[in-house]
Amino acid sequence: MHFYKLNQAALQSMSKALFTPEQMADLAEDVDTNAWEAKILRSYFEAESLRELPASRKKRWVVLKWLVNQFEQDRRYKESEVNQILKQFYPDVATLRREFIGYNMMQRQQGEYWRMPEMAWRTEAEQN
Repeated sequence: MHFYKLNQAALQSMSKALFTPEQMADLAEDVDTNAWEAKILRSYFEAESLRELPASRKKRWVVLKWLVNQFEQDRRYKESEVNQILKQFYPDVATLRREFIGYNMMQRQQGEYWRMPEMAWRTEAEQN
């Protein structure tokens, strides 16, 4: 049989390091952001059909982020495949493709499209 004893001093030290006010504020901000994004998606989608593309850049960013995540990261798609996937959600696929390219969410070359890593995407603020 094994017995273990918690080191209270070590736990308190870790707790102070992990739960600083700054880190707790960051966590709360992430939760708020996720809740806001979920609200936007509920507002603009009915089932999985996009009612309209938001005029607001911040809201549009949320919708585009959800849509581009329907594509696999390390795969190249023919334009017809991109259109087929996007038509499931919204009829104006040309606008969505242009938006993906404009936000650097996707790249295009010789009729092929591929999804860019999220760190390469432009934010809504960078679109101004």
